[in-house]
Amino acid sequence: MQRLYESILKSQFQIQSTPAFLVGPRQVGKTTIATSLKDALPLSTYLKGDNLKSLTPREDSKLPSFQSMSDLKQSKVIEYTPPSLLIIDEIQKHKNWQTLVGELLIKPSYSLLITGKIYFKSTINQNPNKGSKSLLYRVHPLSVSELIDPSMRDAEILLPAPIENELYQNLLKFGGFPKPLLAGNQKTYTRWKNHRIDQLFEEDIQKDSRINEDKKMRLLADTLQTLAGKEVNYSTLSKTIQVSDQTIRAWIASLESFYYCYMVRPWSLNVERSLTKEPKAYLYDWSSIKDKRQRYKNFIASHLLKAVQFWTDDGLAHFELHYLRDKDQHAVDFLITRNQIPWILVETSATFAEPVSKNLQYFQKKLSVPYAFQVAVEEDYSEINCFEMPRSPFAVSAKTFLSQLV
Repeated sequence: MQRLYESILKSQFQIQSTPAFLVGPRQVGKTTIATSLKDALPLSTYLKGDNLKSLTPREDSKLPSFQSMSDLKQSKVIEYTPPSLLIIDEIQKHKNWQTLVGELLIKPSYSLLITGKIYFKSTINQNPNKGSKSLLYRVHPLSVSELIDPSMRDAEILLPAPIENELYQNLLKFGGFPKPLLAGNQKTYTRWKNHRIDQLFEEDIQKDSRINEDKKMRLLADTLQTLAGKEVNYSTLSKTIQVSDQTIRAWIASLESFYYCYMVRPWSLNVERSLTKEPKAYLYDWSSIKDKRQRYKNFIASHLLKAVQFWTDDGLAHFELHYLRDKDQHAVDFLITRNQIPWILVETSATFAEPVSKNLQYFQKKLSVPYAFQVAVEEDYSEINCFEMPRSPFAVSAKTFLSQLV
């Protein structure tokens, strides 16, 4: 199936030869995106990270065989209009991938796409699209909006559009990773989930992080499933897992770097008596969360994170995802900021039977937030534009709200 990132990168490479990075969880679809670009753009060369001793393009690319990085950099034949594209997929499988990335970025005269499951901290900074010569796109699981229309976006907010109910229910149940979602059956999902977790720990985390206590690390990962949407207490986790507080922090950081989980941190600016310490934990694969309300909240969180990271990566502005809670027990699940200014408040509910949270109105007034929504996961689609409704908080179905994001 087509992914949102394909059309964006294809357009990017047709305009200029700026290097681009695709990062994201294992089996989220990075290789599928890379191979689709190989087939769509002329004179493309596709290479795997674990097969780079000889940089040999496809036979039909009509490019010479590169026996070394020096040959590749010095070659003058990689100058075409549109420029040729060199794709290196899963570059972290190369034992000296950091050095390789640095060499590839030395004045390339060709388009370059590098994919991996890790964040390329040594070559691109936290804000890659501001003053950087490289672009970063963080690939997320499939979402409501991308399933409806995977074409390019030219604005943050889209017009609402319906999603097929069976596809939406499969998204809730099986998660947004392409293989189990598109298969839509329990057996495929269970096999996929078990295999992915084994690969994550046996091939990724232990190999690259040199973490030897596999059983305790897996216990931490399982425990985070029960904590989805809740504040992380490192001291409590250290007692549960029976390792030090600092070890818990290091292991969670490792799980974050390999896209198993992510943290949503509190927003404290302009919030009197705010609580600013502990983040809340969420998983990229919300399907593994057993508690229904926690899974719903994680489902919404993952859609919001995808939106803020995509908007930021695409250069629209700088967006961040937070939550709100103060010492007077006022709390809202999510706050999206746009250039450090509160922009959208979101509270999660199951149905419209739940009253709209008074805390939405409290924080909307206190922080002058333009939009505030209570998003009901189980309700049906409505033909309304959430962002053209009156500015007071109101309830909207997740099918409608999420169709207007990414």
